[in-house]
Amino acid sequence: MVKEVLQHFGVSPDMNLTCPLCNMGSESIDHLFILCSWSWKIWTSCMGWWEIHSCSSSSLQEWSLIGDGLCLSKKSLRARRSMFMVVVWTVREARNQIVFKNQVVHADQILDLIRFRVA
Repeated sequence: MVKEVLQHFGVSPDMNLTCPLCNMGSESIDHLFILCSWSWKIWTSCMGWWEIHSCSSSSLQEWSLIGDGLCLSKKSLRARRSMFMVVVWTVREARNQIVFKNQVVHADQILDLIRFRVA
């Protein structure tokens, strides 16, 4: 769960809500996966792999639909959806490494891991 959700349910009312990836915004679902400057670097690299040149979506739900309006084969659409899930999973994993293990995570490492996972 992200920090805003935990605080909302009273799990840790005094929790610092700052995003551990960028140390700027409040850690909501959309911030962590889309609006965070660190995550955005990951997405823009992946959009280049998908040959998508721009996207103005600001919610994770909207991002999950990228490619649905394009004339893609079923195989290409499945590949994009799979990559979307790999990116989300890997960003979440990086966040957890920072929060729970105090590790430094670099975007280049994450991109390499995403490439490996979708290969």
